[in-house]
Amino acid sequence: MTRALICRPDGTIEELDLTLATPNETEQAITNHQELEWVHAVVRALHEMKETP
Repeated sequence: MTRALICRPDGTIEELDLTLATPNETEQAITNHQELEWVHAVVRALHEMKETP
């Protein structure tokens, strides 16, 4: 797997190419499928909260 997600200190989530990542980024990257599913669930929930007045 060469792609992963990383949560930056400002809270943004970015896709990361592990072949170009720094050692620190590689260590912090989210590559576990359970962790990725959790991130997707949080993003969906936040999106739904924005749509609900």
